Amino acid sequence: MITITIKKSGQFLLTLKLVLSLILSLMLSEHCRASAESKPQPLNKSLIEAKENFLHKIVRNLHAKHLTTDDFYLQVINPILSIFTEEDLNNILEERIDLISSDKRDKAEKMLHFVKVWHTYTQNYHAEMNDYILSKEAFLMQEISGRVSYLKNRLSADRKKSHHKSLEIINKAEGIFKVWNDYKTVVKGDPKGLAKRKYAFEDYFEAITSLEDRLAQKPHGCSPRGILESTASATTPMVLPESSPCYSTFSSFKDFFNSIKNAGKVVSTVIGNKNRSIKDKTPFTDKTSRLFRSLGRYFGYSVSITGEEYLPTNTATANATANAATPAKTINLILPPHRHGIEDAIIMGNMRLHDYAVFANPKTFIPNEYFARLLGDLPEFIAVGNWRGHQQLTPPDKMIASLEKGISHNIFNFPQGFITLTGEILPPNQSFDKKVVHNLLIHGYQVNIIPTVFEVGDFFLSKNGEVEDKQLSARILRPIPPKAVKFLISLEMTPNQQLEQLNSMLLRSLWIENLKKHGDVPVNALIKRMYQRLPNLMNIVTVNRASAPASVPVLTPVLNHPQSL
Repeated sequence: MITITIKKSGQFLLTLKLVLSLILSLMLSEHCRASAESKPQPLNKSLIEAKENFLHKIVRNLHAKHLTTDDFYLQVINPILSIFTEEDLNNILEERIDLISSDKRDKAEKMLHFVKVWHTYTQNYHAEMNDYILSKEAFLMQEISGRVSYLKNRLSADRKKSHHKSLEIINKAEGIFKVWNDYKTVVKGDPKGLAKRKYAFEDYFEAITSLEDRLAQKPHGCSPRGILESTASATTPMVLPESSPCYSTFSSFKDFFNSIKNAGKVVSTVIGNKNRSIKDKTPFTDKTSRLFRSLGRYFGYSVSITGEEYLPTNTATANATANAATPAKTINLILPPHRHGIEDAIIMGNMRLHDYAVFANPKTFIPNEYFARLLGDLPEFIAVGNWRGHQQLTPPDKMIASLEKGISHNIFNFPQGFITLTGEILPPNQSFDKKVVHNLLIHGYQVNIIPTVFEVGDFFLSKNGEVEDKQLSARILRPIPPKAVKFLISLEMTPNQQLEQLNSMLLRSLWIENLKKHGDVPVNALIKRMYQRLPNLMNIVTVNRASAPASVPVLTPVLNHPQSL
């Protein structure tokens, strides 16, 4: 009896073990299937195009629902200026609309409802745009990095000494790629991470372009840098024969030296900061504006400005609203998106402001730490970055300190902090509203925001690495007056309203909606540029496994030739 029981128990345990094994295997297979389904699909052109089309659909929906920036002015800013008193606005902020007079109560509820709906839809739009920007960038990196990896394997297998320089460039590019890969999902909220991603993307394609030029055995270009490099080994330095293809460019480049007088004045202003006259409010930015106006003419740029009636006419007045002068303690914040370093400066110079302070990185102007810190000491130069001047003030503190000295009521700021690469309009820095606008308000200043759009072409994979369109323009948009700015920032800073980044979102939407010529570059146009500028690399599409070393991966074509796009 005992023997039978043990036998049956053994069968039972065996059966139980089989059942548990079956259940476990089913669970594992389900887990694996779920993991496979949740694994991100590789990027391809169709996916990026789908994202582009979805963004267009969102824009049409915003127009259909009357949720554009024009509608925001109509439904929010105009009523703030014409209907509601300061007391009314405070009651709206504190959710005490019942204390507002009955004839205004309904309008107050409608205005607040519009703001919340607009914020919800626009927040979704901007989130989709951020995703599109990152996806497009990742797609471009994916397309070229695979070809570069294949090329490296082929060159390494070839073992020729002539390949040493190319392999050196590839190794440098791979190091840059690793940095980009670590920060490829950062689009806002992490300024340092965003900087690493943006600069890595730019530096990677700069390295790849030099690799392409080496593969094509392309001579030095006719850019100023290329001319300097090509004349460095000439018998007579800095002299080119008229028969040279770069002669006409070189002639234009020589005109640069005609602006040495203006450049000298800028340098003397930096060095002589301690001896500056009390009458000179912003001598650096004044002289820099003249310098960049002359450089713009010498390099063949034309600049058109529209909406100049909205710009401040002097240090005390500004046409913030129709037929209204702003009070003495009003600060005019002139806020364009950052499109390109040199071109933006040329446009700023042609706006001909009488005086202004500017947020900028001194390293951009002077790559020498000693002189960059001298530049950062200037009261009209609100330094960002590591070289902030000898006092090491933070940009917000430097801004307030300079304003208290009465240097100017006008401040130029590029809220994004980074230039565009493929025409994308990035969101303003996440701390901009708090550290700049709100900081001014709590120090007793009124803030008149003057949104401005700079129409500047992108330089991604252009023929000479620079912006090719010489026709620049600035569109000065209708300002957001102090009363409206104060309300919007206060609404944003009220936690229970859940309207984070309200002012920055409005600013970004104003830029996007008012760009008429040079907006975000579609993926198809970027692919064509890749084939035009990087033909040798882009023609690496597939490899015959029979003739390739075992270590060489097979690349399958993921793009069609641009003729079929």
